[in-house]
Amino acid sequence: MVNFGFQPAEVTVAAGMTVVWRNVSPTTHAVAAKNRPFESEFVEPGGSYSVTLREPGAYDYECTLHPEMVGRIIVR
Repeated sequence: MVNFGFQPAEVTVAAGMTVVWRNVSPTTHAVAAKNRPFESEFVEPGGSYSVTLREPGAYDYECTLHPEMVGRIIVR
């Protein structure tokens, strides 16, 4: 999480890998998949959130506090 975007906005990972979001902006954010297989609490500046994705597929997500912030994880 960098300012008001996810960097990178799209990543591809192998099934079973853990994805980590680090908030390096001065603003609080939150991460949630569109169909909610994962959802973070508030991630304060300097904080992080992680999830292990075991099922292949595409996971579209957004910041629930700033819905213009979107990203995608592709699990193979």
